[in-house]
Amino acid sequence: MTRHNNRPVIAASTLGFERLSLHAGEPVSMVCPTCERWTLWRRGMLKAHSADHVTGARCTGSNQRIYLDVDPAQWLRWLPEFKAAVELARRRTDRVHLPHGHRTMAPPPLLRPAA
Repeated sequence: MTRHNNRPVIAASTLGFERLSLHAGEPVSMVCPTCERWTLWRRGMLKAHSADHVTGARCTGSNQRIYLDVDPAQWLRWLPEFKAAVELARRRTDRVHLPHGHRTMAPPPLLRPAA
């Protein structure tokens, strides 16, 4: 039997719906609250995993007990709304549009070619 990491139990609903994967026919997975990596959830705990793939150091969030208090049907109803919000955010521009009078001149070049 796998032992837990002696931390208090976390409710899955506090992690956020976007950090859970409750698709039917797939194993339940969620984002580890410690290292922010997707990890499988089995027997009420996050599966043991490494925090750093280079060194192989084990994450302190391994075997964290998580109570699955989210209904998969409710999660599936929420999923399209989340995907739409992500798509909208992806399409937004990062540029700041200033009125024409507020534009500044480009600074002069540091090196000018000889004429």
